Amino acid sequence: MTMLGACDLSDLPFLPEDPNAPCWFQWATRSLPSDAQAVQEALAAAGIGAREVSASGFGEVCVTSRSTVKGFGVQSEWIGVMLDVANLADRTALGD
Repeated sequence: MTMLGACDLSDLPFLPEDPNAPCWFQWATRSLPSDAQAVQEALAAAGIGAREVSASGFGEVCVTSRSTVKGFGVQSEWIGVMLDVANLADRTALGD
């Protein structure tokens, strides 16, 4: 005999999640577009035309018992910058 059952829990009155509830931590990597934009603007202010700037952070996300992410704590950040140069052997231009 095979029995199959299902239920719909959508009409049950669930309480909202407590904002002070504890969470567990999970390693994560996130894009940091505002940091990338800040670096791009700083390079432009210094007269350096960067073709592309990207930034990402590695750290931990705080996940609640309902699988919602409460926050992201960056432990290290990676910033990548792509520049156009005429000659890779020109150390002065690369250094400046």
